[in-house]
Amino acid sequence: PDVDIATAAGLSATLLVDIQTVVPLVLATIDPRTYYEFLTYLGNAILGTVRRVGLSGGDAATAQLRGTAYSWAVFGNLPSAKDELVKLFQAGPLQISPELQTPAFQAAAQSGTPADFTTLTQLARTSTGTLRTTALMAMATAPDSTRCNATLAAAFDAQDLSNYYIVLQAMLQSNRACRSLAFSTLLAATQESWAAQGCLVTEVVISIFEAVASSSSDIAAINALLALPAAATCVSPMQRAELFHYVTINKRVADRNQ
Repeated sequence: PDVDIATAAGLSATLLVDIQTVVPLVLATIDPRTYYEFLTYLGNAILGTVRRVGLSGGDAATAQLRGTAYSWAVFGNLPSAKDELVKLFQAGPLQISPELQTPAFQAAAQSGTPADFTTLTQLARTSTGTLRTTALMAMATAPDSTRCNATLAAAFDAQDLSNYYIVLQAMLQSNRACRSLAFSTLLAATQESWAAQGCLVTEVVISIFEAVASSSSDIAAINALLALPAAATCVSPMQRAELFHYVTINKRVADRNQ
């Protein structure tokens, strides 16, 4: 109460306080108009940090700050910073400094041209390890339903499904444009895996549902999945109880936020 909105926003950006922690706290204590005022000041504070550190130069601490500032700029959908990152991506995605790779890839996926997304897709398909995961996770943030299928197709690898489920969870948690497709895909993939490979993916799938399921339709779909014969073998009574415990909490929070 003793700190004005502009100062609070500036401190949040300067100290790199987790915005996902700060924003709900602010929302819980002030009225909506002041909340949006806070977000405006916070966006300006992030842009100020971006302008100060630039796209290159400085010591290791500056590089770390640069990566964080540009990441929050993408998270906050700040156009000028995203445009800079898209141009950086277009100049050569493999030449981007490590601290800017993730935000640059995300900016290209979200605001780049179709050619940029094609480049990112090719990178995801032909790369391995961290680079492949970074490209796929960036693609999963594209707020464009036409790119959802392309992202899932690039993520699928029958020999290693770890990235596939990571991408599905990312879409479900933070991409409204892809959520419906991702949820139905997760349900179908679970059924196919139970039929072909037994119960190997059960723990991963349960953890995803616990993190993202939050509506009556989600619960109905999960109930239908758990009614399948394979679920009797693959999902224990304890797992069922824990799953619906978390889903109930998620729904309560979602209803309150709505």
